[in-house]
Amino acid sequence: MLLTKRDDEIRDFLKEVSIADTSTINTLFFNGSIRSCQRRLKQLTEYKFIKRLDRVYLNQEYLYYVNKIPQQLDHKLIFAQFLGKLKELGADIIKYRATFKVAGIIPDGFVAFNYNNRNYITLVEIERTKDFNIDKYLDIINTEEFKSIFPLVPFVTVISNKPVEPNKKLDIVNVKLDFSDIENIL
Repeated sequence: MLLTKRDDEIRDFLKEVSIADTSTINTLFFNGSIRSCQRRLKQLTEYKFIKRLDRVYLNQEYLYYVNKIPQQLDHKLIFAQFLGKLKELGADIIKYRATFKVAGIIPDGFVAFNYNNRNYITLVEIERTKDFNIDKYLDIINTEEFKSIFPLVPFVTVISNKPVEPNKKLDIVNVKLDFSDIENIL
């Protein structure tokens, strides 16, 4: 099997986000052609270029990964889906990173994107069970380390079904876990 540039991009994406479903990979790399996406992912799996997690139910999507199944599977999957939903909105994703440490905090992800010729930077927090802790962000947004990494103060996207209180010092956008209000980000 001859590997394409897109195959390498899919593998790099899976290395960074750890796991993604068929729909997300389709949105990001196949421009909505689900059958082409499914066929290619099947080939990549058969040739062991990527791995696939078996479905529990027939109507579930396959989940794809590269090295090993992540411990925080739900968090990683939601972050990957978030990237796909941004693309569906028409955003051009410039850069992204899953879980990384910055100025003493560890957000679930970072995304730089362009929408309508405007650049945005967001730190992503996924809260499935607990409340969002704004204090850790308020403590570091004015530190030199934080300012040296980000040219402007990023807004924080909290993906949670629990409401998040607005704050005057930090721009916070609340997006539901099912992404039904993803347009709030813009």
